[in-house]
Amino acid sequence: MLEEVMREVVEGLSLLIGETSASVEVGSLPVVSGDRNQLRQLFQNLVSNSLKYHREGVMPHIRITSSTQPAPNGDRQLCCIELRDNGIGFDNQYSELIFDVFKRLHGRDKYPGTGMGLAICRKIVERHEGLIAAHGDIDEGSTFFVWLKRSQK
Repeated sequence: MLEEVMREVVEGLSLLIGETSASVEVGSLPVVSGDRNQLRQLFQNLVSNSLKYHREGVMPHIRITSSTQPAPNGDRQLCCIELRDNGIGFDNQYSELIFDVFKRLHGRDKYPGTGMGLAICRKIVERHEGLIAAHGDIDEGSTFFVWLKRSQK
């Protein structure tokens, strides 16, 4: 199901992907439990952020894969999906702050938006009894880790 959701996300963002000359690589993803529409919103927000916060003069590259990264809480029912980009990145001291409502690390004049996208991501992940975390390297990119429950079907 998650691979289908990711195809829908990439298709829905195809105009923006084309405008930014981005490449989006989607690897094999696990089957997870969850609301399809909410999961689509989650990954649409993450991918669109990666497209928005790209480095000038560098073609955005986004890679979405399954990861062996264990959940921070040790829950073995959670599997990790990793979204890595080569964008502007961020200082890791803000890795928790970026998920707060209306918190922005960059001005609206350069990067438009409401400051709600990552807060919505956290809310969706929490509704699915999962976890989300981020790691950034300034001028090198960001990695988002999303842990969701494996489907028992």
